[in-house]
Amino acid sequence: MEPMLDLELLRTFVMVARSGELKKAAQKVHRSQGAVSMQMKRLEEITGSHLLERSNRGIQLTEAGETLLRYSEEIIALNGAALSALGGKDVSGQLSFGIPTDYAQNFLRFFMPVLAREVPNLEARITCDRSRTLRKKLAAGELDIAIVSGEADSEKERQGSAEVKDSASRQGGAQTSQRQDQSRYLSQDRPQETLLWTEQQIWVAPAHLKLEEQQPLPIAMFDDNCIVRDLILQHLNQQNIRYKTVFTSTVLDNVAYAVTSGMGISLLPESLFCSHQMRKLSQPQFPEAHLLKINMLS
Repeated sequence: MEPMLDLELLRTFVMVARSGELKKAAQKVHRSQGAVSMQMKRLEEITGSHLLERSNRGIQLTEAGETLLRYSEEIIALNGAALSALGGKDVSGQLSFGIPTDYAQNFLRFFMPVLAREVPNLEARITCDRSRTLRKKLAAGELDIAIVSGEADSEKERQGSAEVKDSASRQGGAQTSQRQDQSRYLSQDRPQETLLWTEQQIWVAPAHLKLEEQQPLPIAMFDDNCIVRDLILQHLNQQNIRYKTVFTSTVLDNVAYAVTSGMGISLLPESLFCSHQMRKLSQPQFPEAHLLKINMLS
């Protein structure tokens, strides 16, 4: 059985990374400096990776440490948001979670053991699918909680609802009633959407091949209803870039492997960037990054 990451170890690790000193981190987590040092040693044993570099300038994260930091912040945010969402509900019954396919393994490995420990009487059921499908399942009452990628249309709808409410509060008489009815329609059965974390999406190419110089441009991407696929196609069309699709998959890791193996370039989460196998594209036609929001719907 694979070792499980302990949430307390991750909290301490985040504090060490943010403060850059064991002493300051120890004060924030109310432990001795020696205890924090032992926690970091334990975390390195569990992960099998060297996470921290110590020097006169303080503590610096290794590449493995940077990767773990991103996941740690996500896990801690998810833990807090999920427990908050469960706070007003009966937590002794069945609860259906919707998880994006690309985050399923990390959710099962890191978060579910924590949830089982914190809410032992909860019977969790997990559905893995694309974010857009999970939104529909939640709206249909098939899910209680869903983790999804944020989309501009959803944010515009929430903003529109807020604007209608604000406008209604400034109107009088029949106009007030009409606008309040419209506000109720816009917000009817709308789930609460809470930001968990953000992730940079970056354009990457194989480390030792300049595929970006080829015409048409070889592209690796998702082959189904996917937000990142839409971002790729939108950007290529806006920039009038000729391209050919050389690889498609429903699995994110497969798309990343297509890049590292030299098949094509793609837009990938920064957490998957591997400096000895990939290059970040810096040409003007490729923006530095696109910020993707990961939200929880409940």
